[in-house]
Amino acid sequence: MLEIQEKFGDGISIVTPSREFIMEGELIKRSARNAQIMTRILVLFNDSLYYCTKVPATGKYKVKQTVDLLSTHLEDPDDEIENRDLAFRVCSKSKVADFQATSVEQKEKWVSTLTEAIKNAIERNSTFGREVTILGETDIGKIAPVWVRDDAVTMCMSCTTAFTTLRRRHHCRACGKIVCSNCSSYKAQLEYDDNRTNRVCVNCHKVLTMGRTKEHKGANTKIRKLADSVLSGYLNFRSDSTKTWSKRWCMLGEDFTLHVFKAKKDVKAQTTIPLPGYELSENSSEENDKNGKRVFKVSHKGLHGSFSFETDNDETLEKWSRHIEYAIKAEPYPDRTSVSSGLSTPPPSPRVDEKMA
Repeated sequence: MLEIQEKFGDGISIVTPSREFIMEGELIKRSARNAQIMTRILVLFNDSLYYCTKVPATGKYKVKQTVDLLSTHLEDPDDEIENRDLAFRVCSKSKVADFQATSVEQKEKWVSTLTEAIKNAIERNSTFGREVTILGETDIGKIAPVWVRDDAVTMCMSCTTAFTTLRRRHHCRACGKIVCSNCSSYKAQLEYDDNRTNRVCVNCHKVLTMGRTKEHKGANTKIRKLADSVLSGYLNFRSDSTKTWSKRWCMLGEDFTLHVFKAKKDVKAQTTIPLPGYELSENSSEENDKNGKRVFKVSHKGLHGSFSFETDNDETLEKWSRHIEYAIKAEPYPDRTSVSSGLSTPPPSPRVDEKMA
Protein backbone atom coordinates (compact mmCIF):
# COMPACT_ATOMS: atom_id res chain seq x y z
CA MET A 1 0.00 0.00 0.00
CA LEU A 2 2.86 2.39 0.73
CA GLU A 3 4.23 1.85 -2.78
CA ILE A 4 0.82 2.72 -4.25
CA GLN A 5 0.54 5.74 -1.96
CA GLU A 6 3.87 6.97 -3.32
CA LYS A 7 2.44 6.91 -6.86
CA PHE A 8 -0.38 9.23 -5.75
CA GLY A 9 1.92 11.62 -3.93
CA ASP A 10 1.05 13.70 -0.88
CA GLY A 11 -2.06 15.31 -2.33
CA ILE A 12 -4.35 12.37 -1.56
CA SER A 13 -4.30 9.69 1.13
CA ILE A 14 -5.38 6.22 0.06
CA VAL A 15 -4.15 4.27 3.09
CA THR A 16 -6.92 3.17 5.47
CA PRO A 17 -6.91 0.34 8.05
CA SER A 18 -9.21 -1.98 6.07
CA ARG A 19 -8.19 -1.09 2.51
CA GLU A 20 -6.31 -3.60 0.37
CA PHE A 21 -4.73 -3.08 -3.04
CA ILE A 22 -5.91 -5.53 -5.73
CA MET A 23 -4.58 -4.43 -9.14
CA GLU A 24 -3.82 -1.50 -11.43
CA GLY A 25 -3.48 -1.07 -15.17
CA GLU A 26 -3.80 1.24 -18.15
CA LEU A 27 -6.99 1.16 -20.21
CA ILE A 28 -8.64 3.29 -22.89
CA LYS A 29 -11.64 5.32 -21.76
CA ARG A 30 -14.22 6.40 -24.33
CA SER A 31 -16.02 9.69 -23.90
CA ALA A 32 -19.73 9.26 -23.20
CA ARG A 33 -20.51 12.20 -25.49
CA ASN A 34 -18.60 11.45 -28.69
CA ALA A 35 -16.50 8.30 -28.08
CA GLN A 36 -13.27 10.33 -27.92
CA ILE A 37 -10.38 8.15 -26.75
CA MET A 38 -8.52 8.96 -23.51
CA THR A 39 -5.93 7.00 -21.56
CA ARG A 40 -6.78 6.19 -17.95
CA ILE A 41 -4.95 4.30 -15.21
CA LEU A 42 -7.36 2.23 -13.12
CA VAL A 43 -6.36 1.41 -9.55
CA LEU A 44 -8.58 -1.16 -7.85
CA PHE A 45 -8.85 -1.60 -4.09
CA ASN A 46 -11.16 -3.88 -2.12
CA ASP A 47 -13.60 -1.01 -1.50
CA SER A 48 -13.15 1.44 -4.38
CA LEU A 49 -11.93 2.01 -7.93
CA TYR A 50 -9.85 5.05 -8.91
CA TYR A 51 -9.74 6.53 -12.44
CA CYS A 52 -6.42 8.35 -12.82
CA THR A 53 -4.16 10.13 -15.28
CA LYS A 54 -0.39 10.44 -15.02
CA VAL A 55 1.08 13.92 -14.60
CA PRO A 56 3.94 14.15 -17.17
CA ALA A 57 6.13 16.44 -15.08
CA THR A 58 6.11 14.31 -11.92
CA GLY A 59 4.88 10.88 -13.02
CA LYS A 60 2.37 10.96 -10.14
CA TYR A 61 -1.24 9.82 -10.47
CA LYS A 62 -3.95 12.47 -10.63
CA VAL A 63 -7.36 11.16 -9.54
CA LYS A 64 -10.16 11.96 -12.00
CA GLN A 65 -12.91 9.92 -10.33
CA THR A 66 -13.39 7.64 -7.33
CA VAL A 67 -16.03 4.90 -7.51
CA ASP A 68 -17.48 3.12 -4.48
CA LEU A 69 -17.71 -0.63 -5.21
CA LEU A 70 -20.89 -0.96 -3.11
CA SER A 71 -22.88 0.98 -5.72
CA THR A 72 -21.10 -0.42 -8.78
CA HIS A 73 -21.94 -3.04 -11.39
CA LEU A 74 -20.63 -3.99 -14.83
CA GLU A 75 -22.52 -3.95 -18.14
CA ASP A 76 -21.85 -4.57 -21.82
CA PRO A 77 -21.41 -1.33 -23.82
CA ASP A 78 -23.72 -0.18 -26.62
CA ASP A 79 -23.86 -2.30 -29.78
CA GLU A 80 -22.43 0.40 -32.06
CA ILE A 81 -19.27 1.07 -30.06
CA GLU A 82 -16.02 0.24 -31.85
CA ASN A 83 -14.07 -2.84 -30.67
CA ARG A 84 -17.03 -3.91 -28.55
CA ASP A 85 -15.42 -7.30 -27.87
CA LEU A 86 -12.66 -5.48 -25.97
CA ALA A 87 -14.92 -3.05 -24.09
CA PHE A 88 -16.86 -3.10 -20.82
CA ARG A 89 -18.94 -0.55 -18.92
CA VAL A 90 -18.56 0.38 -15.25
CA CYS A 91 -21.79 1.77 -13.77
CA SER A 92 -21.83 3.36 -10.34
CA LYS A 93 -24.04 5.76 -8.46
CA SER A 94 -21.84 8.71 -9.41
CA LYS A 95 -20.37 7.76 -12.80
CA VAL A 96 -20.89 5.62 -15.91
CA ALA A 97 -17.75 4.94 -17.94
CA ASP A 98 -16.82 2.78 -20.95
CA PHE A 99 -13.35 1.24 -20.99
CA GLN A 100 -11.49 -0.67 -23.69
CA ALA A 101 -8.71 -3.18 -23.18
CA THR A 102 -5.87 -3.91 -25.59
CA SER A 103 -6.70 -7.63 -25.72
CA VAL A 104 -9.47 -10.06 -24.88
CA GLU A 105 -7.30 -11.50 -22.12
CA GLN A 106 -6.84 -8.08 -20.49
CA LYS A 107 -10.58 -7.41 -20.67
CA GLU A 108 -11.44 -10.79 -19.13
CA LYS A 109 -8.95 -10.21 -16.32
CA TRP A 110 -10.40 -6.80 -15.45
CA VAL A 111 -14.03 -7.96 -15.70
CA SER A 112 -13.48 -11.06 -13.56
CA THR A 113 -11.38 -9.21 -10.97
CA LEU A 114 -13.84 -6.31 -10.74
CA THR A 115 -16.81 -8.67 -10.47
CA GLU A 116 -15.16 -10.57 -7.63
CA ALA A 117 -14.14 -7.35 -5.85
CA ILE A 118 -17.69 -5.95 -6.04
CA LYS A 119 -19.15 -9.22 -4.76
CA ASN A 120 -16.71 -9.36 -1.84
CA ALA A 121 -17.31 -5.70 -0.95
CA ILE A 122 -21.08 -6.25 -0.75
CA GLU A 123 -20.70 -9.44 1.29
CA ARG A 124 -18.22 -7.80 3.65
CA ASN A 125 -20.50 -4.80 4.09
CA SER A 126 -23.56 -6.94 4.83
CA THR A 127 -21.60 -8.73 7.56
CA PHE A 128 -21.65 -5.51 9.55
CA GLY A 129 -25.43 -5.24 9.23
CA ARG A 130 -25.48 -2.27 6.87
CA GLU A 131 -28.02 -2.26 4.06
CA VAL A 132 -26.80 -2.08 0.47
CA THR A 133 -29.31 -0.47 -1.90
CA ILE A 134 -29.18 -1.65 -5.51
CA LEU A 135 -30.39 1.21 -7.67
CA GLY A 136 -32.27 0.67 -10.93
CA GLU A 137 -32.68 2.67 -14.13
CA THR A 138 -35.94 4.20 -12.87
CA ASP A 139 -34.18 5.99 -10.01
CA ILE A 140 -33.95 9.33 -11.81
CA GLY A 141 -31.41 11.59 -10.15
CA LYS A 142 -30.21 8.91 -7.73
CA ILE A 143 -27.72 7.23 -10.05
CA ALA A 144 -25.52 8.62 -12.82
CA PRO A 145 -27.10 8.01 -16.25
CA VAL A 146 -25.49 6.57 -19.37
CA TRP A 147 -25.15 9.48 -21.80
CA VAL A 148 -26.53 9.06 -25.30
CA ARG A 149 -23.72 9.70 -27.78
CA ASP A 150 -23.90 12.81 -29.96
CA ASP A 151 -23.90 10.84 -33.21
CA ALA A 152 -26.79 8.62 -32.05
CA VAL A 153 -29.45 11.31 -32.57
CA THR A 154 -30.26 14.01 -35.11
CA MET A 155 -33.18 15.55 -33.21
CA CYS A 156 -34.24 16.51 -29.70
CA MET A 157 -35.35 13.38 -27.85
CA SER A 158 -38.15 15.36 -26.20
CA CYS A 159 -39.70 17.65 -28.83
CA THR A 160 -38.12 16.14 -32.03
CA THR A 161 -36.70 19.49 -33.19
CA ALA A 162 -33.83 18.83 -35.60
CA PHE A 163 -30.32 19.78 -34.52
CA THR A 164 -28.28 22.12 -36.73
CA THR A 165 -24.97 23.94 -36.51
CA LEU A 166 -26.68 26.66 -34.46
CA ARG A 167 -29.19 24.50 -32.57
CA ARG A 168 -26.93 22.70 -30.11
CA ARG A 169 -27.21 19.35 -28.36
CA HIS A 170 -27.50 19.29 -24.55
CA HIS A 171 -27.35 16.24 -22.28
CA CYS A 172 -29.85 15.88 -19.47
CA ARG A 173 -27.80 15.17 -16.34
CA ALA A 174 -30.62 13.06 -14.88
CA CYS A 175 -31.45 10.61 -17.72
CA GLY A 176 -28.58 11.11 -20.20
CA LYS A 177 -30.81 11.88 -23.19
CA ILE A 178 -29.91 14.56 -25.74
CA VAL A 179 -32.35 17.47 -25.91
CA CYS A 180 -32.50 20.99 -27.32
CA SER A 181 -31.90 24.16 -25.28
CA ASN A 182 -35.63 24.73 -24.73
CA CYS A 183 -36.22 21.22 -23.42
CA SER A 184 -33.16 21.39 -21.15
CA SER A 185 -33.80 24.81 -19.64
CA TYR A 186 -34.71 23.28 -16.28
CA LYS A 187 -32.73 22.88 -13.07
CA ALA A 188 -33.00 20.24 -10.37
CA GLN A 189 -30.91 18.83 -7.55
CA LEU A 190 -29.50 15.36 -8.26
CA GLU A 191 -28.78 12.99 -5.41
CA TYR A 192 -25.91 11.20 -7.19
CA ASP A 193 -24.11 14.56 -7.56
CA ASP A 194 -24.31 15.40 -3.84
CA ASN A 195 -27.62 17.24 -4.41
CA ARG A 196 -25.96 19.89 -6.56
CA THR A 197 -28.21 21.70 -9.05
CA ASN A 198 -27.90 20.35 -12.60
CA ARG A 199 -29.41 21.00 -16.00
CA VAL A 200 -32.19 18.49 -16.70
CA CYS A 201 -34.81 17.87 -19.38
CA VAL A 202 -38.49 18.70 -19.05
CA ASN A 203 -39.51 15.07 -18.44
CA CYS A 204 -36.98 14.50 -15.65
CA HIS A 205 -37.89 17.84 -14.09
CA LYS A 206 -41.48 16.64 -13.82
CA VAL A 207 -40.34 13.49 -12.03
CA LEU A 208 -37.91 15.28 -9.72
CA THR A 209 -40.35 18.07 -8.80
CA MET A 210 -43.45 15.83 -8.75
CA GLY A 211 -45.09 17.59 -11.68
CA ARG A 212 -44.29 21.21 -10.79
CA THR A 213 -42.94 21.99 -14.27
CA LYS A 214 -43.88 24.88 -16.51
CA GLU A 215 -43.34 23.58 -20.04
CA HIS A 216 -41.96 25.82 -22.76
CA LYS A 217 -44.16 26.71 -25.68
CA GLY A 218 -44.07 24.01 -28.33
CA ALA A 219 -42.94 21.22 -25.99
CA ASN A 220 -43.92 17.77 -27.19
CA THR A 221 -43.21 15.41 -24.34
CA LYS A 222 -45.66 12.74 -25.52
CA ILE A 223 -43.60 11.06 -28.22
CA ARG A 224 -45.51 8.25 -29.91
CA LYS A 225 -44.45 4.87 -28.58
CA LEU A 226 -43.43 2.49 -31.35
CA ALA A 227 -44.38 -1.17 -31.42
CA ASP A 228 -41.76 -3.62 -30.16
CA SER A 229 -38.97 -4.29 -32.64
CA VAL A 230 -38.46 -7.73 -34.18
CA LEU A 231 -35.53 -6.70 -36.40
CA SER A 232 -33.33 -3.61 -36.45
CA GLY A 233 -29.99 -2.40 -37.78
CA TYR A 234 -28.20 0.07 -40.01
CA LEU A 235 -28.96 -0.19 -43.73
CA ASN A 236 -28.33 2.10 -46.67
CA PHE A 237 -31.66 3.65 -47.65
CA ARG A 238 -32.95 5.32 -50.80
CA SER A 239 -36.40 6.46 -51.88
CA ASP A 240 -37.68 7.45 -55.32
CA SER A 241 -37.57 11.10 -54.29
CA THR A 242 -33.96 11.13 -53.05
CA LYS A 243 -32.07 8.91 -55.55
CA THR A 244 -28.96 8.89 -53.31
CA TRP A 245 -28.03 6.34 -50.64
CA SER A 246 -27.94 7.36 -46.97
CA LYS A 247 -27.07 5.21 -43.98
CA ARG A 248 -30.13 4.91 -41.73
CA TRP A 249 -31.26 2.99 -38.64
CA CYS A 250 -34.12 0.71 -39.70
CA MET A 251 -36.58 -0.96 -37.32
CA LEU A 252 -39.26 -3.48 -38.21
CA GLY A 253 -42.05 -3.51 -35.63
CA GLU A 254 -44.44 -6.21 -34.50
CA ASP A 255 -47.24 -4.09 -36.01
CA PHE A 256 -45.78 -4.85 -39.51
CA THR A 257 -44.48 -1.27 -39.90
CA LEU A 258 -40.97 -0.45 -41.08
CA HIS A 259 -39.51 2.70 -39.50
CA VAL A 260 -36.47 4.49 -40.95
CA PHE A 261 -34.56 6.81 -38.59
CA LYS A 262 -31.72 9.20 -39.36
CA ALA A 263 -29.94 7.95 -36.23
CA LYS A 264 -30.39 5.03 -33.84
CA LYS A 265 -31.68 6.99 -30.84
CA ASP A 266 -33.98 9.37 -32.74
CA VAL A 267 -37.49 9.37 -31.28
CA LYS A 268 -39.22 10.23 -34.55
CA ALA A 269 -38.87 8.27 -37.79
CA GLN A 270 -37.81 9.97 -41.01
CA THR A 271 -39.95 7.52 -43.00
CA THR A 272 -42.68 5.12 -41.86
CA ILE A 273 -43.81 2.30 -44.16
CA PRO A 274 -46.91 0.22 -43.25
CA LEU A 275 -45.85 -2.92 -45.12
CA PRO A 276 -49.16 -4.82 -45.66
CA GLY A 277 -50.10 -4.24 -49.30
CA TYR A 278 -46.51 -3.61 -50.44
CA GLU A 279 -44.48 -5.90 -52.69
CA LEU A 280 -40.92 -7.09 -52.08
CA SER A 281 -38.31 -7.47 -54.82
CA GLU A 282 -34.56 -8.10 -54.85
CA ASN A 283 -31.82 -7.20 -57.32
CA SER A 284 -30.56 -10.00 -59.52
CA SER A 285 -27.33 -11.77 -58.57
CA GLU A 286 -25.53 -10.04 -61.45
CA GLU A 287 -26.60 -6.58 -60.26
CA ASN A 288 -25.62 -7.36 -56.67
CA ASP A 289 -22.19 -8.66 -57.63
CA LYS A 290 -21.30 -5.48 -59.53
CA ASN A 291 -20.73 -3.44 -56.36
CA GLY A 292 -20.61 -6.15 -53.72
CA LYS A 293 -23.85 -4.88 -52.14
CA ARG A 294 -27.18 -6.63 -51.67
CA VAL A 295 -30.33 -4.63 -52.44
CA PHE A 296 -34.02 -5.24 -51.76
CA LYS A 297 -36.94 -2.94 -52.53
CA VAL A 298 -40.50 -2.51 -51.25
CA SER A 299 -43.04 -0.85 -53.52
CA HIS A 300 -46.79 -0.21 -53.63
CA LYS A 301 -48.72 -0.08 -56.90
CA GLY A 302 -51.41 2.22 -55.55
CA LEU A 303 -48.99 4.68 -53.93
CA HIS A 304 -46.64 4.97 -56.93
CA GLY A 305 -43.50 4.91 -54.84
CA SER A 306 -40.76 2.56 -53.74
CA PHE A 307 -38.06 2.36 -51.07
CA SER A 308 -34.74 0.57 -51.57
CA PHE A 309 -32.48 -0.86 -48.89
CA GLU A 310 -28.86 -1.94 -49.29
CA THR A 311 -26.65 -4.18 -47.17
CA ASP A 312 -23.28 -5.82 -47.71
CA ASN A 313 -23.87 -9.54 -47.15
CA ASP A 314 -26.29 -12.30 -48.14
CA GLU A 315 -27.12 -13.28 -44.55
CA THR A 316 -28.47 -9.82 -43.67
CA LEU A 317 -30.35 -9.61 -46.98
CA GLU A 318 -32.01 -12.97 -46.35
CA LYS A 319 -32.98 -12.07 -42.78
CA TRP A 320 -34.58 -8.74 -43.70
CA SER A 321 -36.32 -10.16 -46.78
CA ARG A 322 -37.79 -13.08 -44.81
CA HIS A 323 -39.19 -10.85 -42.05
CA ILE A 324 -40.56 -8.29 -44.52
CA GLU A 325 -42.37 -11.04 -46.43
CA TYR A 326 -44.25 -11.94 -43.24
CA ALA A 327 -45.01 -8.25 -42.57
CA ILE A 328 -46.38 -7.74 -46.09
CA LYS A 329 -48.79 -10.65 -45.53
CA ALA A 330 -49.53 -9.42 -41.97
CA GLU A 331 -48.61 -12.87 -40.68
CA PRO A 332 -46.97 -13.55 -37.28
CA TYR A 333 -43.20 -13.49 -37.44
CA PRO A 334 -41.48 -16.87 -37.07
CA ASP A 335 -39.10 -15.45 -34.47
CA ARG A 336 -40.49 -12.71 -32.23
CA THR A 337 -37.17 -12.12 -30.47
CA SER A 338 -35.70 -8.70 -31.24
CA VAL A 339 -32.63 -9.09 -33.47
CA SER A 340 -30.08 -6.52 -34.60
CA SER A 341 -28.90 -7.02 -38.17
CA GLY A 342 -27.46 -4.54 -40.63
CA LEU A 343 -24.32 -3.22 -42.25
CA SER A 344 -21.10 -4.70 -40.92
CA THR A 345 -19.44 -1.28 -40.67
CA PRO A 346 -20.63 1.27 -38.08
CA PRO A 347 -22.21 4.54 -39.24
CA PRO A 348 -19.92 7.53 -39.73
CA SER A 349 -19.61 10.15 -37.01
CA PRO A 350 -21.26 13.52 -37.65
CA ARG A 351 -19.22 16.33 -39.18
CA VAL A 352 -17.11 18.34 -36.77
CA ASP A 353 -19.40 21.35 -37.09
CA GLU A 354 -22.37 19.20 -36.03
CA LYS A 355 -20.84 17.99 -32.75
CA MET A 356 -22.23 20.04 -29.91
CA ALA A 357 -21.14 20.69 -26.35
